[in-house]
Amino acid sequence: MTPPTAPYDINTRTSKLTMYFCGIVASSSFILQPGVVQGLIQYLGLSEQQAGFVASAEMFGVAITAVAMTFLAHRVNWRLAIYASLTLVILGNLMSMSVSDYGSMTLSRFIAGLGHGTLISTGFAAVGLTKTPDRNFGIYITSILTYGAIGLYVMPTIFSQFGITSLFAFFVVLASTALLVVQNMPNSGADRVELPDDAVELAPHFQVSALFAALLYNIAIGITWAYLFLIGLNAGHAEQSVASALTASLLFGVAGALTTTILATRFGRLMPLTLGILGGGASLMLLIGQPTFTAYLIAVGIFSYLWNMVMPFIMASLANFSQKGNMVVYGVAMQMVGFAVAPALGAILLSNGNYSRILMIGGLFFAASFIALLIPTVAHKRVIQQRQQTP
Repeated sequence: MTPPTAPYDINTRTSKLTMYFCGIVASSSFILQPGVVQGLIQYLGLSEQQAGFVASAEMFGVAITAVAMTFLAHRVNWRLAIYASLTLVILGNLMSMSVSDYGSMTLSRFIAGLGHGTLISTGFAAVGLTKTPDRNFGIYITSILTYGAIGLYVMPTIFSQFGITSLFAFFVVLASTALLVVQNMPNSGADRVELPDDAVELAPHFQVSALFAALLYNIAIGITWAYLFLIGLNAGHAEQSVASALTASLLFGVAGALTTTILATRFGRLMPLTLGILGGGASLMLLIGQPTFTAYLIAVGIFSYLWNMVMPFIMASLANFSQKGNMVVYGVAMQMVGFAVAPALGAILLSNGNYSRILMIGGLFFAASFIALLIPTVAHKRVIQQRQQTP
């Protein structure tokens, strides 16, 4: 714990470790979403569309509080907000443990999502205020993916022995543990050491374009991620095989996030963003139809690797498109709105177990997000060059 009389330093090891752990708690349900959706279908008897809408309800809860934080982040005490959010996570999961019908499960997941939203928003914002956001975003996401890889691998076994209720009980324990370390998080966005060296104040229309890119990119991710387990099963592969493939994909995701920590200061952001976003869209094309298990494994591996390589670059870019410290908060709001819209959009597009339309739409969103992000990225590079040429 930081002594009460000591100045708060967001770059200490304790602060950063707390951010990483809170990141795991914040994303504890979403990163396991493919397995959760499958569990709702197999163990609670929900239809594919109902499971998709339950996942969407949780993410809409996330989006509501994440968007609210865009207006409240500079007005509220972050630690008190995190305490409140963890309480909602615990409450929502306790409710999920005691219900089994579609309506009640939708409500309980929505309440849990309300808690996750504030935690996700403050976590990302805090990392964005550190001295080396690219590297720290990479570690932050690596922590979440490592948790997710382990979770997805054991979920079929856990579900078969203890049911889906055991998962919600685990979420309660995880959130309760996080209550013990909240004091190591910043009180507000004012608890910062310095801005990144390449932070500039871009014109509002460039900032809007960047936020729109974050929205489109995360719709592309969310519409795919929520249904990856079902896509594997629809292709005729065994449940544990699909779980193992998704586990492997998250390990590829860890490699992607670690790649960010290596590339962060070497090649700039434009090249990895180009390869990552367009490559992610191309990976979805491998899943159309009835992919073999090898093709499925390769596709989900590429998808996860590039997704988790790109996200730290996007968030770090947003942190550098403004000198006010607010773009990451807005970006997280767009991310959560995208994740909320995506499963519902997928449920609407889903027809007779045919996932091709979902994959094609996902690819189009990837392409559109790249175009929207390219505009402010080029503008930022131009401003930096002008700054360097100024005596």
